[in-house]
Amino acid sequence: AYLRLIAYPNDYISLERIINEPPRGLGPASVRRIIEHARQNGLSIIDALCNASEIPRLTRPQKAASQELGTVLKAVSDVENISTHEIMAYVLEHTGY
Repeated sequence: AYLRLIAYPNDYISLERIINEPPRGLGPASVRRIIEHARQNGLSIIDALCNASEIPRLTRPQKAASQELGTVLKAVSDVENISTHEIMAYVLEHTGY
């Protein structure tokens, strides 16, 4: 699901699968708010996560966890010529999975 979200930054199903793996304190209501924010502002899910400080009704810890996940996903999605192995190694290392 991590790889799928990186490849398809608007894949809401993949977001639901990874958002709390490992646990980040982000439940279904948080996911709905992130998706709603992305749709209303014409953002990809990854960009919405990176800009979580702008999402209403998320707590500070939820915003921080969302931004941290978004930063990891953005870092690997912006790199050209990176192998799948390198992407997964980076994601695993930086998410604590």
